[in-house]
Amino acid sequence: MYKIISVILLGAVTAVFAAVQTPEVNKHGGMDCAVCHTAGVENPAPAEACEDCHGGFADVAELTDMHEFNPHAPHEPYNEISCTNCHANHKESVNYCDTCHDTGLKVP
Repeated sequence: MYKIISVILLGAVTAVFAAVQTPEVNKHGGMDCAVCHTAGVENPAPAEACEDCHGGFADVAELTDMHEFNPHAPHEPYNEISCTNCHANHKESVNYCDTCHDTGLKVP
């Protein structure tokens, strides 16, 4: 009897967690987690996963060139900035640029 109840509870908890839509999943149209989490969903997605779909900083800089301040334009220390400095995984994104600059940009 306890085994049956345990299985039912485990199934219910799993269903609840599966139904939760995190901000990043919503931003990516409900893509399968494994698309970004190439080493398994229990591991962080590598930066290369962003570049596979969105291209590198130079590619994205061309797309965001309409802003007065282009957040993807190269500058030193260019190589130390990652997509995830602004675009958070499974939580609200932040404007990392405002650490040094006063951009007022909203980060998707």
